[in-house]
Parts: sequence; structure tokens; C-alpha cells
Amino acid sequence: MSNKIYLQMFSFPYIFFWRGIVLSHNSHIHKRRALIKRLVEEKNIESQDEMMNLLIKEGVTLTQPTLSRDFRELDIIKSTEGQYIIGEAHERERQKTLLKQLLSEEVEAIPEKPEIFFIQTRNESASLLGHLLKVSYPQKVIDVLAVGNSLIVVTNGGNKLFRKELEGMINEKKN
Repeated sequence: MSNKIYLQMFSFPYIFFWRGIVLSHNSHIHKRRALIKRLVEEKNIESQDEMMNLLIKEGVTLTQPTLSRDFRELDIIKSTEGQYIIGEAHERERQKTLLKQLLSEEVEAIPEKPEIFFIQTRNESASLLGHLLKVSYPQKVIDVLAVGNSLIVVTNGGNKLFRKELEGMINEKKN
């Protein structure tokens, strides 16, 4: 094995290989971007000037174009409230807004203590049985989910008595 040192340099970002060890020229970039990300997550920053001042307090100096490039690379954007956020946080914010809208416009009720029970039918009659239960017991049956021979019944509680009533109807027919 030769005692010569081989140094390979690749295009930007500069990465040097020496005896199998990677020496990165841009480790300060990673540290700066980690700091920027932490500041965005911890503080309500509304301008790039404000970010520049916070970075200066942390001992980091950079130009405005470099900060803009870092924002772009970190997917930092302005929220609807005018504060910088990480892009994935923006998506969560958008989804939460959509959820609030859907809840306010489409949800009729959220039962306090719903109970669920299962009924297995013959001849794929679960859908018809579910419909008849909803119509016959509108104060008791919140909703049903019927697929083939399977019926899931969601009630507002008291399932033991309700089940006994239904079982009584089944037994009347058999007798």
C-alpha cells in the first residue's frame, strides 16, 4: 500500500475524501440551517430581518439571499397568520382548517357514550334489517353499517335491554 494521500474534490457542495474519511466543507451550512429551523419552530418570526437579527444574536452572520436560499431548502413559508413555518407544518395547518370547516358544516352530533353491537343475518338481509332498526328505533339507533350478512348497530347506550328486546322478537318468531 502506498503512503501517498489521495484527495478527491467534487463539485459544490465540496466534499473531500481522505483515507476513507468524508470531510465536508459545508458542515457550517447544516448547523446554520438546523438553527434556522429551530428558531422557526420555537419563535413567531414574521420577517427575514427579524430572523437575521436572531441569527446575529446566535453568532451567525449571512446575507439576505443566503437566508432566502436556506428558507427555500428548508421549505420555510409564511403561514396565513403571517409567521414563518416549516412547509409540513403548513400542510397540517391546512388540514386542520379543513377539518374545522367540515366539522362545523357537516357533523350533526357526536354521541356522548355510543355503544356498538353486531348482528349476523341470513340471505344478505343486513341492509334491510339495519334500515328497519333505524326507522323503528330512531331514539335508540344512531346509525348502522351493513355489508352482506353483517350488521353493526351503533346505539346511544343501554344495549343490554335493547338486545334483550331484539332477542325476544327473534324467539317469538321461532315459537
